[in-house]
Amino acid sequence: MNKKYKIKRGKIISNFFIIVIAIIIMLFFGVGYSMFSTTLTIQATATAKKSDTDLPIDIPTTPGGTDYVSMTVDNNVLQIVSQSIDGNTVNVDLKPTTSTGKPRKMNIQLDFMNNSGYTYTNGTVTYEVSGNTTFMPNRPTTTVTTTLQTGETGTFTADFTGVKFNSLTTTCTCKFTITYTANGQEVQFIISLNFTR
Repeated sequence: MNKKYKIKRGKIISNFFIIVIAIIIMLFFGVGYSMFSTTLTIQATATAKKSDTDLPIDIPTTPGGTDYVSMTVDNNVLQIVSQSIDGNTVNVDLKPTTSTGKPRKMNIQLDFMNNSGYTYTNGTVTYEVSGNTTFMPNRPTTTVTTTLQTGETGTFTADFTGVKFNSLTTTCTCKFTITYTANGQEVQFIISLNFTR
């Protein structure tokens, strides 16, 4: 099995010796190439998962109080019973003070601060309503600050028209979802107006 090769002048070289020489030559070229090469290319695949963590939005209370949302309504026919924050939702419980059938206007406003370290862009509002909706025949007009630099305060408003509180027989929930894009992620919070009789 150990084959021998005859080369000039009668010298004989074995397979083992040829293999050893070939390995030494390959090592020499590899080390030599690495000494003079300045670029190393590594091909690989990386997988990253988007963070599910919400970016921080601070919702300060109204000046001098514990309320988050400020409200104006014709003839004060509606009162805020309570306000709270649960996770990313601001809950506002509302109750009519009279059962007037006259259509009323109502305005809700919430200020919030971007303390995330990132710029919030593409601010949008989505609206959904559930429960007894007959007292609120018109969809509210909403506005929200569309771009919010870090450290800036944004404002959300909802203007309701034609509200007839005498038609509120049970409960109604108006839910506004405010959504921004920040650092490649979607960040959102919710304002839930809970009307009860």
